[in-house]
Amino acid sequence: MSGQLKYKNKFIKKNVLEKRLKSFAAMRAGRIAKRIKASASSNNVSGRRIVELDTLADNLECHKCGKELSLKNIVDETHSGLNSILHIVCCQCSELTKVSTGKTHTTENNHKHSDINTKVVFGAIHSGIGCVGLNKLLSCLSIPTISEDLYKQYESEIAPVLEEVAKESSEKAAEEERPVGSKTS
Repeated sequence: MSGQLKYKNKFIKKNVLEKRLKSFAAMRAGRIAKRIKASASSNNVSGRRIVELDTLADNLECHKCGKELSLKNIVDETHSGLNSILHIVCCQCSELTKVSTGKTHTTENNHKHSDINTKVVFGAIHSGIGCVGLNKLLSCLSIPTISEDLYKQYESEIAPVLEEVAKESSEKAAEEERPVGSKTS
């Protein structure tokens, strides 16, 4: 009895199990083919994206068979601010691969953050437009916007650095404004 195969806690013959596995694989391939056809006729991914070309080029490879992926086979997309994860189906093996459009970094408290989100929040703070102004600009460009909560999360990442730079700058300016003969306490 120890040599018998079990499937869902029931004994099953080898040839029956093989037939079931083949049919499951065929059904899965059929669902993926339907996704490709549906995405080709009405691709729900539109507009512009900010993309790091070298990162995208490195990631456009099926993680199962190694074949190059085509952006024509995008079936879905998830966003985290300006960073996108493209869900692309391989035309060779029908495997779904998730492809990032940008680089990430790890923060001091071990959170994974997108480089583009950090940079765009820094730019918005530096230029004085804030989250609302940034989203108005992104909307005009047909680029997905960044939520206020995500903006605040990235703002808290860069705030200590900005405060340190501002402190150093004000100390330097105060030093330059002091009369030549006066002493600091």
